[in-house]
Amino acid sequence: MSSPITESAGSSGAGGDGTTTTADDYGAHYYRHHLGPPYEPGHPHWTAFFDAVAERIVTTFRPATVLDAGCAKGILVGSLVGLGVDASGVDVSDYAIADGDPRAAGRLRVGSLVEPIEGRFDLITCIEVIEHMAQADAELALDNICAATDVLLLSTTPFDLNDTTHVNVRMPAHWASMLADRGFYRRFDLDLSWLTPWAAAYQRQPLSVREIVHGYEDRMPWLQIEVNEKRAHALGLSHELGEQEQQAEQLRHELLRQRDLVLGLQAEAARAQWEAEDATDRLEQAEQLLTRSRARARELENRLRTLSSSRALRVGQAVLRPAVTLRRKLR
Repeated sequence: MSSPITESAGSSGAGGDGTTTTADDYGAHYYRHHLGPPYEPGHPHWTAFFDAVAERIVTTFRPATVLDAGCAKGILVGSLVGLGVDASGVDVSDYAIADGDPRAAGRLRVGSLVEPIEGRFDLITCIEVIEHMAQADAELALDNICAATDVLLLSTTPFDLNDTTHVNVRMPAHWASMLADRGFYRRFDLDLSWLTPWAAAYQRQPLSVREIVHGYEDRMPWLQIEVNEKRAHALGLSHELGEQEQQAEQLRHELLRQRDLVLGLQAEAARAQWEAEDATDRLEQAEQLLTRSRARARELENRLRTLSSSRALRVGQAVLRPAVTLRRKLR
C-alpha cells in the first residue's frame, strides 16, 4: 500500500467482477511484508504515528466514542484509549485481533464490515480499508458505517495498484458520491491532510441542493487560486533554477580552467625544484673538488718548502751553479 497507514479489511462475498479478499489474506505474511516497518504493537514507528493521529482526531472531532472500522491490530484504538476516548475496533483478520495492541485489550473484535455494526459512535474511522473490498461489499460496508454514526473519517488510496489486496482502488469523487447517496457530505472546513492527502471527513447533513452547491463553490475558487499561485511560484522557481544551472556551468568551466592553470604551475614548480636540486648537487661537487684542490696545493707547497730547505738541494745548487754560469757566457 502506498499510504503510510494500512489497516486491513476483508469481505465475505465477491464484487461485480468476482475479485475480493478474505481474512486469510491478512495473516502473518501480510503484516510482515506489506506495510513497511514491522506492523507490531509497541513498534516505535507505528506507535509514534498513531499517537499523533489520535491526538489530531481528538483535537479535530472531540469524540467521546470512536469505532475504528478495519482496525488491524488496534494500534490506533490503543492510542485513542490512552487519550481518554472510549474507542473500539473491528477487523476481519483473526490473526490481527489475536495479536492486538495490549492498550486496547477487550476493545477489539473479529467481524466483517458487511455485517451490521452494533451500537452508535460519535465518530467512525475507516482508514485504508475499503480499497481491499469488492465494490458490492464496499457499498454494504458504507451502509453499515453510515447507520452507526453521523461522522465518518475516510481515507482510501486512489493510487496504489501494486498491492495485490487492493481490489477496489477508486478516486475520492467515487466515494464522495456514494456517501452523498447516504446523506453524508464532505466537511470542507476540515483539512485532514495530516493523515493522508486524500483523507476527508464526511458528516450526515440534511442539505439542500443550494447548500451543497454553495459549499463546493465556496471552496473551489480558493483552491483554484491557491493552485494557480503555487503553479506560478513553481514556474518562477524553475526559471531561477535554470539561471542558476547556467551560472553553475560557467563556474564549472572556470573551475576547470583554474585547475589546469594550477596543474601547469605545479609542473613548472616541480621542474624548477628539480633544476635547483641539480644545481645544488653540482655546486656541492664543485665545492668538494675545490676542497680537494686546495688540499693538494697545500700538500705541494709543503713538499716544496721541505725540498727548498733540504741539504741535498743546497749541494745540488752549488754544483750546478758554475755550469749555469758557463752556459750563459757561451751564449
